[in-house]
Amino acid sequence: MQTRAAFYRTIAGIFALCLALFVGLAWQVHSGGPLVALDLRVAESLHASAVPWGVSTLKFVTFFGEFTALTALAVIGAAVLLRARAHGLALGWVLSMIGTAVLNGLLKRGFARERPSFVDPIITASGFSFPSGHSMGTMVAVTMLAYAAFRLTPSRRIWRRATVGLAVSWTLIMGFSRMYLGVHYLSDVVAGLAAGGAWACICMALLEYARQRPAKPQ
Repeated sequence: MQTRAAFYRTIAGIFALCLALFVGLAWQVHSGGPLVALDLRVAESLHASAVPWGVSTLKFVTFFGEFTALTALAVIGAAVLLRARAHGLALGWVLSMIGTAVLNGLLKRGFARERPSFVDPIITASGFSFPSGHSMGTMVAVTMLAYAAFRLTPSRRIWRRATVGLAVSWTLIMGFSRMYLGVHYLSDVVAGLAAGGAWACICMALLEYARQRPAKPQ
């Protein structure tokens, strides 16, 4: 891992960017700003251009962002970390995922934004739209898994680059699947990524603080 000061500076910077992005998007959605019109245009364009193979592929992708799939991932991840005797990481991992579900639910109810509506919807989803739970949950999951991998595996640049590349790619594909299938707007997805990024930064900072805190003398 990086030195303590460098790690906290990096995390603080990413957190600030994610928070600023989320606040900006939330203000646009709440006030009905120009972004709302862009959301509608993008949603209509994607819906009109949807093709059967794209729908089938992205239905498969989007399943892994469902509550059931993320819950299973949380359990499996915790089991792997416990087996590796990384008890602190296991606890942090579980709490980060629980916190994601709680925070996303609160934000959705707070903004109460209706989902995109089409005469011939590809799929339907219940609940509110802003921010995307799939995007937020996936962002937190892949970020925390990458953090755990960095902590538990040897420091190899090529491994770290591959891990980050895979995490970013999967998160973006997940977000796109929600727009393509017509259950979220562009701003919902970006806000979900921003909120997830901010929450993951908090979780990583707390885990790092707990790991580096001096042990109490017996």
